[in-house]
Amino acid sequence: FVGLLGTVVGIVNSFTSMAETGAGGLGTVSAGVAEALVATATGLFVAIPALAVYNYMQGWVDARGVDMAETANELLDIVASDLKVRHADARHATAEEAVVGRVPAVPQPT
Repeated sequence: FVGLLGTVVGIVNSFTSMAETGAGGLGTVSAGVAEALVATATGLFVAIPALAVYNYMQGWVDARGVDMAETANELLDIVASDLKVRHADARHATAEEAVVGRVPAVPQPT
């Protein structure tokens, strides 16, 4: 925004000096245009490296997000498989209890 603001200020200064002098000669306009060009160049000088750093950091953050998603999926797979094993063990134990419950008890001598 520094470059854009400086450009606008430079152009406004050019028009102001043209209005004050009443002439639109090269000398009147060139100072404001030069100011606008310097401001634009300064803005680009700041914006281009900032954009490169932003894109690098955005890529890094995206990669960490993918890593976190993969790790979360692996954790969910581990938990799901553990729950399946526990559920199968519980079903097996329940089946054994049902079989044991059906076996007639041996009469105990009194």
